[in-house]
Amino acid sequence: MVRICRKFSTGVGRVDDLVNGHILILNSGSSSLKFSVFDCDKDLSLVGSGSLAGIRTDDGRFSADWNHKRTVDDVSFENHEKALAHLLGYLEDKLDPDRLISVGHRLVHGGTKFVKPLLIDDSVVAQLEQLSRFAPLHLPPALSTVKSARLKFSTAKHIACFDTSFHRTMPMVAKVLPISKSLFDEGVEKFGFHGLSYEFVVSELPRFGRQMAEGKVLIAHLGNGCSIVALDGGKSVDTTMGFSPAGGLVMGTRTGDIDPGLVSYFASEKGVSADQFVKLVNKESGLLGLSGISSDMQELLEEEQSSSDARLAIDIFCYHVRKHIGALSAVLGGLDALVFTGGIGENSSSIRSRICQPLGYLGIELDNGLNESVNGSKEISWQGARTKTFVVKTNEEMMIATHCLALIQGH
Repeated sequence: MVRICRKFSTGVGRVDDLVNGHILILNSGSSSLKFSVFDCDKDLSLVGSGSLAGIRTDDGRFSADWNHKRTVDDVSFENHEKALAHLLGYLEDKLDPDRLISVGHRLVHGGTKFVKPLLIDDSVVAQLEQLSRFAPLHLPPALSTVKSARLKFSTAKHIACFDTSFHRTMPMVAKVLPISKSLFDEGVEKFGFHGLSYEFVVSELPRFGRQMAEGKVLIAHLGNGCSIVALDGGKSVDTTMGFSPAGGLVMGTRTGDIDPGLVSYFASEKGVSADQFVKLVNKESGLLGLSGISSDMQELLEEEQSSSDARLAIDIFCYHVRKHIGALSAVLGGLDALVFTGGIGENSSSIRSRICQPLGYLGIELDNGLNESVNGSKEISWQGARTKTFVVKTNEEMMIATHCLALIQGH
């Protein structure tokens, strides 16, 4: 990955030494805003990071770490603009605007047009607003953040990085949906998501050997949102999420794949509108809907002995991950390695074990000791396993910062 470049020109003059600058990363979710600040003079070392959670709720929270000092506040954010204003207030005496080289923005959807990171201008914003219909829960708040940040940091280079870009290598047989072909020509297709996370993990794979970098590999990004990607030679050939981030695996509050017939059933039998159905499958389903307790896997693991619903939610989650691992292994025609990443994938040895235990037919066998002692990125497979299993800590923000540096170098 690109780490350091030497010189570039900003919109207000020439900066001769990039290593004195900062890059701010803004990662907007449907109800959250995460940030990271990287210091360019230390190989993109992290200066500070944090998150604003619970936007549009009464129990929001702001948490941040800056130079090893922790801040936590209970706050309420009416929208992403208010959340960003709170963040900017926090950064006021910490981040020198004159040293801010670039602001990198994670955007969930780039459609068929935006296939790589690019500088944001008014034209790009206008085109992204047209794409909002493809990701109505994610793109509008992200674009709101982009607009506010461009006003606040008008001299910095604002750069958009897209989660869908990584999957543009998928073949037609994977990305064309089994509906009228004319809709594909209108841009309705399988897009895939979590691309920035996958891209970072792929950049880490060579350290584990050539087979990992060039072979047939599955990466399971398991967090509040979940998906799996099938890689052949480091390129995406298929993935579980589809037209929207609601498809594929069972997630924290999302259904994953469900029968389309439920749309007409809910409309005719329950009087559920299209907007209500979108809310149901995105906000009220998955682990939360199944358990009636929480969307948080750690909470469910703590409750499973006393709650049959929590136990069932965990079992269904692991079942669906295994099912898709089997399907994507068939797509690849074999499997050299399985990689776990994301909040659950990196931190829950129990879930990794439950997923992998029945997968011996694929050559997947875990070393229980290694699996229990993960701290960072490491191999967790049994020494004689035919298929290697790894945990790799993802870093979307680092990936975005890397793209920012690379793009600035080209300008």
